[in-house]
Amino acid sequence: MQASPDYDARYARGWAYGKTASQVVRAFAANPEWYPDTAKPMCHQRVLSLGEGQGRNVTFLAQTLGVTCVALDKSQVGLSKAAKLAQDRSVGHLVETIACNVADFPFDSNPQWDVILAVYCPMDKESRAKALRQCGNALNPGGVVVVEEFSPLHAQVSCGQRGLGPQVENLLSLDDLHDAFPTFQVLFEEEIESSLFEGAFHRMPRAGLTRFIARKPSSRTTTEFPDPKFKSTMHAIYSCFSTRQEQLSVLDQRAPPPPPPSSFENSVSADFYLDNADCILKHTVQAAGELGVCMYCWFSCCVCSRWRLPSLDTSDVRATTSNVFPDFAKVHFFVLVHPCEFIRGSSTAKLLPWILNALGHQQISCDILFYGSEDTQTRLKKLAIAAKAPGNVTKIFYPDQGDDKAVLVDTFFTRCQETGVVASSDIAEKRGGEGAVKVGGPTGQQVLTVIVPDGSWACTKAMIDRLDCISGIVSDQRRPFLALPQSSVDQFKSPLIESLNTGSGTGRLSTAEAVSLLFDQVSASDVAEIIQNAVAVTATVFDQRKMHVRSLEHGWANNKFAKSFPKQFRAWVNAVSACSKADKTARWPRGMRWCPVCGAVLASAKRMPAHLQGKRHCEAIVHRLFQVEGKDVPMDQVGRVLKSYSQDVMFAELAWAAPDPVDVALSSISNW
Repeated sequence: MQASPDYDARYARGWAYGKTASQVVRAFAANPEWYPDTAKPMCHQRVLSLGEGQGRNVTFLAQTLGVTCVALDKSQVGLSKAAKLAQDRSVGHLVETIACNVADFPFDSNPQWDVILAVYCPMDKESRAKALRQCGNALNPGGVVVVEEFSPLHAQVSCGQRGLGPQVENLLSLDDLHDAFPTFQVLFEEEIESSLFEGAFHRMPRAGLTRFIARKPSSRTTTEFPDPKFKSTMHAIYSCFSTRQEQLSVLDQRAPPPPPPSSFENSVSADFYLDNADCILKHTVQAAGELGVCMYCWFSCCVCSRWRLPSLDTSDVRATTSNVFPDFAKVHFFVLVHPCEFIRGSSTAKLLPWILNALGHQQISCDILFYGSEDTQTRLKKLAIAAKAPGNVTKIFYPDQGDDKAVLVDTFFTRCQETGVVASSDIAEKRGGEGAVKVGGPTGQQVLTVIVPDGSWACTKAMIDRLDCISGIVSDQRRPFLALPQSSVDQFKSPLIESLNTGSGTGRLSTAEAVSLLFDQVSASDVAEIIQNAVAVTATVFDQRKMHVRSLEHGWANNKFAKSFPKQFRAWVNAVSACSKADKTARWPRGMRWCPVCGAVLASAKRMPAHLQGKRHCEAIVHRLFQVEGKDVPMDQVGRVLKSYSQDVMFAELAWAAPDPVDVALSSISNW
């Protein structure tokens, strides 16, 4: 009979099974269709790992998915190393450790876990069967169990190898797992012979392995992204530009327009991007095809399956929305997307039609309009005409309340209820409109149209100027702005903006988050929460990129070599910067805004050439050089160093740093 290993002694000597997550855990993280089927985004989910040891699996999941993990193991020595590994990889705040034998762990009878891992967790057959049954009870509906263990086949193939694994009677088969989880949906399973090389104790050219991933039945039905209407809109745009290639080719050969002003943000009256919106959309569609970007989620690695909504037609949400806008028979939202936001992964405009139309309520609808597409101008003119008709109210939802032209959301709807009648459109109201004549119909019979511009402040201001022209608004007339109270904006922290630029999320909003606050202002907090959860899913994609950047940093941001060898380090930084400025043949991926060498996120792809010559980038290059080759590399190899540690890295990391198609398009158009 095998003696039980002394895991404290084993873990004290080194990394017994390495620092790399097991194959089944890596496969789970790489396949979003295997994620828990719950309403929560991944970053809000909880993972329990049984017999975690030194933390390789929980650290990996915290890094890649941003989930909160609990590592359970009886070895305090192993858990200390798990905490250190998580801390070293900047996810210490996401990893908790509990020193306890799995057989003694008080699994709560109430579901509380979204994912449970059981990876090489040594237990006798009876204890394991009991633990697996408890895992099934402890998982939330839609939760996932991930198992990797030695199979009965291992007894036949492992003779004479180091790290023999458990006793024959404790090997785990797929039949055992089917018995433990009889009602679960099997997502992946295999019982195979394979090599296993993990750390010092899994060194097996031949091993019998059982791998199993299954999902607990969910009590809810879901609405998946995208909805048919959004699919139809995107297909129409792609089809439009594929059938207009000849026309647009001629358009591209016209005399070059004047270059965009050096500071576009200060010159919105001459909006180069709106003037050339059709060409930008055309080039963006072409770039999306070349980069393999999904036309629906707008990411190069499709994440459509990550967005799921609960069945809203039978939930309390539908009941809530029936009373959101009692003064209006219909409420139409139109999201107007600036060409610089088209097929940009971080744009949240694509989520609003999906969510608001999925509410299943006849009062609320949402459409998405892309400035520059064939029918948008026509639809905007129709909206301008409809806005002047009795019984119609049109508002532009513009969160910035920088002037007296805006009316706060809560004030507007309170006024509707108090007066019992609303102007056909605030376009007709003069400045200081308290004495304005009300020409609308009685509340409850009117139609409210809310136009939601999507883009940066400069981009949305430019589109609003165009809307003024279409609507015939002159300077002394009042724009129909709806705004959010500044206090609600200041208190909000955007997980999406925070994931794009750490420390910048407070007081800033994406388009969808702004609309969520609008619903919050009218007491539809359920709808607001659904929108914010969908945005949080988008943020997890960028969080994964951020974690990957940290794994590439090699400690350069700590200036370790700059402190240890200041003269050599500074000399090399100056040499790399000078070489970068002198190299007129340097290449980097067109349209890239995120630098995988140093982790910088740029406001525009046009800033990349200057960034490549800057201090931060050059210091990161030199740190990588000293880390890999040492400090004594001859200075005459600076050209080779620049290529190996900058240009080659940028192209090698395209899977993580892929530019948005619109940035590639803007780079092309800027070269006219």
